[in-house]
Amino acid sequence: MNDRIRSSLAWVLHSPRRLVAVLGAVVLVLVLVAALDGEDEHQEQDAKPAPSRSAPRSSAPASPSPSTPPDLNAALDTGRAVVALWASHQDRDAWLRDLKPHVTERFAARLASVDPDRIESRKIGKARNTDTGGDTLTSVAVSTDAGPVTVNLMWQGERWWAYAIEPGAQPEA
Repeated sequence: MNDRIRSSLAWVLHSPRRLVAVLGAVVLVLVLVAALDGEDEHQEQDAKPAPSRSAPRSSAPASPSPSTPPDLNAALDTGRAVVALWASHQDRDAWLRDLKPHVTERFAARLASVDPDRIESRKIGKARNTDTGGDTLTSVAVSTDAGPVTVNLMWQGERWWAYAIEPGAQPEA
């Protein structure tokens, strides 16, 4: 094993050109891995909202303009509406249809695999903002008869969109 390492190092160090080429390849691989990892972390923020028959689509920018800052009261309303629909126990098609105007396309696709009959919550209570991730992200905790439910929201196109829901997840106040 040591002979292999020695011979590999000797090959790399044989000329400055080889050393630069090997170091360049290592840096390139590290940059590509970091770029791919960064894409996964930001996919939800880049997701487009689900199309809706009841909400007209606009070509508004993904970030708010100075004239229309995000309203955290609207975030509370959206979070509470999403949890109310989440706990509504309708048949799957109606449940998904009613949730789609409030959620991103990616989240709507994930919700398609959820069985609404298995959701324990039946009644909802008060809602409160639990975390604000800058100007365009927030979380809303909604109390239910089955425990707290947290809805993660993003501001896009002049309104709040749910991109995740976490039953039982609520940071300490």
